[in-house]
Amino acid sequence: MTTTLEEATTTETPQQSNLMAKASHGIKAVVTRQIVTKLLGLGSTLVLARLLSPSDFGIYSIVCFAVTMFGLIADAGLAVALLRQPQEPTIEEESSIFWCQFLLALTHCTLVQIFAVPVGNIYHLSPGSILLIRMLSVGSLLAVFITLPMIKLERRLDFGSQARIEMVQSLTYNVSAILMALIHMGAWTFALASIASQIVAIIMLRFISPFTPKFCMNIGVCKAKLGFGLKFQSTNILGFLKETINPLFVGLVAGTSAVGFVNFASTTAGYSLMVTAPFARLYFPIFCRMQNEPAQVIKVAEASVRWNFLVVSGFTAIVLPLTDIIVQHAFGDKWLPCVVVINCLLIANVVAGVAYPLSMLSNALNRADLPLKLSIATTTLSWITLPLILPTMGLSGFGALQIANQLLTLIFVYSLQKLMPMKLWKNCVQQSLLAAALTFGLISILRICLPQVLIYYVGLLAVSLVGLGFFCICSNILWKGLLLAEAKAFIATLRSRV
Repeated sequence: MTTTLEEATTTETPQQSNLMAKASHGIKAVVTRQIVTKLLGLGSTLVLARLLSPSDFGIYSIVCFAVTMFGLIADAGLAVALLRQPQEPTIEEESSIFWCQFLLALTHCTLVQIFAVPVGNIYHLSPGSILLIRMLSVGSLLAVFITLPMIKLERRLDFGSQARIEMVQSLTYNVSAILMALIHMGAWTFALASIASQIVAIIMLRFISPFTPKFCMNIGVCKAKLGFGLKFQSTNILGFLKETINPLFVGLVAGTSAVGFVNFASTTAGYSLMVTAPFARLYFPIFCRMQNEPAQVIKVAEASVRWNFLVVSGFTAIVLPLTDIIVQHAFGDKWLPCVVVINCLLIANVVAGVAYPLSMLSNALNRADLPLKLSIATTTLSWITLPLILPTMGLSGFGALQIANQLLTLIFVYSLQKLMPMKLWKNCVQQSLLAAALTFGLISILRICLPQVLIYYVGLLAVSLVGLGFFCICSNILWKGLLLAEAKAFIATLRSRV
């Protein structure tokens, strides 16, 4: 992208208006999907946290690690490369990518069958858990039949259809998981529910986004997509390697229960990203479509960061002073040991909320090397640091490491700002950060002054709502009405016809 902001036209063309309308409707679909799936997920977690033990959570995390470890070869980012290309893919291109991914998935399944027993023996897993590793590898084959039909929907910016599929998937997963837990399936609960949700997605996609591959595989097509695809997938691989610190090292040093605590903490803290996290997939196709319009890209990127940071920082400011009370009330005393990790992850997610849209912007600008460098840095830090601090700091060391990783993320943000002339601190962060700090102070004071009120669900909810209202008022005042104006414009766009 060589055109400067000053050279870019500020007049919005009909094509751009149509794209922005589709983007807004896409956001509406994604937000609806996220609210529904997170509410389902929260309800399921509340039930599963009481029916299952930390060890069950830990065993499943270790099993997923073992399966995913061999699945690193099963994608290569080829399908995402199809999404980024300007012209519509041909059936030959799509078929070539499909069969290439199918062969990679088949190789993955074969490796899992061969090495399931050695990996299980390292963690002293039972024969049933080793069988679980073998069965989960089937998921990579099922995923091949989901990936390309989903990519076709993304190219059309048909996020509404995607949202419907994912909401039904979520319903299937959570209902299945609760039923499996009720009949005491242990760690198998998560695996069987996952496979059931994949099968449902395949059936729905057959009607909504049908794709029948031709029996052809052009090696040249696959090679042409590997340049971007490998950079994109390498970032995911390194992200996985960073996350394996939990099942690999924590599991070996502290046991399956410790892995379960960390896994539960990650899931619980992830609710601070429940609105922002899925937008990473939405931003990428949108930024790809407008990659030759730098002024429009900057406008959308800054708005995305502004609202992402607003939501995540506000959630964190309200929840952080109350984490131990919420965990005790909602999930039970047995999960209190992971409160420190949850708090650290909540703080880390404030920076992660900024990084989501910027990572997709970097990929859309064909600068996948920047997220890749960030992944290399954070993975290296994790693998070097955690073995040194975990034996002395325990689970608190894992939480502190997540905050340290986000300091490296700030370097990535600074590098991207040099590529695109964005003003993230002034236009996106400063005012919301101050509002979050004031809200955190208010909630902390209420906790000290009203300890007897917070022992009741109604009191806890009332304090949270007071904090939410205070944060919204402060934010709107500090932003001088900008947020309210943007919200009204957004709602008006949603009501328009695409």
